[in-house]
Amino acid sequence: MMVIKSLVSLVLIAFWMTTCSWISVGHSHEGLNLESASESHFELSTSGKFFTDIYFPYQKNIAPKTFNQFATSAWLQLDGQLNDNLSGRLIYQGDFFDGNNSRLTGDKAGTHLRNTIREGYGHYTNMGWELKAGRQIISWGKSDVVNPTDFLSAKDYSYLVADDETRRVASTGLWSSWTPEEGRSPLNVTLVWMPYFAQSKWLISPDVIPAQVVVGGVETPDPILANGEVAAKLTYTGDSWDSSISAFSGWDHRPYLKEINHTVMPPIVTNLSQSFSRINALGADGSYVSGKWIYRGEGAYVRTPNNDGANTLIKPTHFNSAWGVERPVSDDFRIQGQFLYKYYPQYTAIDQTTGADLISSSINRQIAQTNALIFRYQEQSQPGATFRLSYANDENHFDAEIFYMRYFNGGDYLIRPKASYAWTDLFRTTLGVDYYGGPSDRALGTSSTYNSVFFEAKYSF
Repeated sequence: MMVIKSLVSLVLIAFWMTTCSWISVGHSHEGLNLESASESHFELSTSGKFFTDIYFPYQKNIAPKTFNQFATSAWLQLDGQLNDNLSGRLIYQGDFFDGNNSRLTGDKAGTHLRNTIREGYGHYTNMGWELKAGRQIISWGKSDVVNPTDFLSAKDYSYLVADDETRRVASTGLWSSWTPEEGRSPLNVTLVWMPYFAQSKWLISPDVIPAQVVVGGVETPDPILANGEVAAKLTYTGDSWDSSISAFSGWDHRPYLKEINHTVMPPIVTNLSQSFSRINALGADGSYVSGKWIYRGEGAYVRTPNNDGANTLIKPTHFNSAWGVERPVSDDFRIQGQFLYKYYPQYTAIDQTTGADLISSSINRQIAQTNALIFRYQEQSQPGATFRLSYANDENHFDAEIFYMRYFNGGDYLIRPKASYAWTDLFRTTLGVDYYGGPSDRALGTSSTYNSVFFEAKYSF
């Protein structure tokens, strides 16, 4: 499937580069003045980074290895500029990975090598129009960490890294943006079509999966037109504020567990697969600046196949929101806080899960409990909050922050302090701690298996 997606990316890039080059050399349309494109002056630039992350458990070792994860990555970026209107980008990502109870390139823990095209697309701009075709990361939303309107991207949570944005996974397709008045208007319209959607990967603690349960591979929808995704976004930018509304029809990029079959002879063994559910969503976000204060908010209404809330095996239709405030405290410090709230209008308690017989009822209840844990629908409402205090000073080359997340119903939480030092303009090291706490039947509580002291060394060029 990755090979097919890479080929599609290359075909789309070639298509747009050919089409846009044809336009730029003089095939004008009345009123658009496309002959304004400059003559070709091809430029090529390279950049990239190498970084290593190692996570050591500070409470107990997880057999058979003495570390939670060791990973080294190489990102090599190639940017080409054909003229003022047409460019392209290609980012190669190579990963070496070794860890416990994580899934990177297969269904088993262990040492892996992975080679992939992180992004690869052609980019055309002219008279307020922007077009991108190929493999690209599209992230929507303004909130910190939790983004209810981020419908198009995905994250690889099996990959432990100091920078959460590193986990993002690209989609393959077409992105278009139009700003009226040749780019001067405060209004912007964005349209997206993705024939292949990005897929997230969970980092599931072995304690979450019951004994005699086998979790299999991912069931990816067939690559047909009907299984693609479409999204639209309308944005308005004012003097000290901005807002947008968005619509999406596609898939939840995070897989849920689904039964394939089970045996009834002792011991009872259940085989599960990882599958994706269709969703339709409406979203809105906005921000406002008043003096040193920055206010942000975003929310989404997401309709799932479990619209009436009766099927406890799948996340119900819900409202999801994040509301935050941020301001600098001094020249070097910045404080940020936000309130999170998710609500399921139609909801059935997990303990009411049933099945065709006693064994099926028991299996379905276990699956529902696990899906409810990782998707957070254990209660009808899910309030939470985040807090971040950061310090940055370019003169002493030192950055530090502490991040805290907590969900009120279950009492599970994450504390992540970290500090980094730039030894040179190109080389930086980071030291930090991931501490997950709370009950063992809550998402962040179960992640205590991965409590770690982590270290990252990064060289950029």
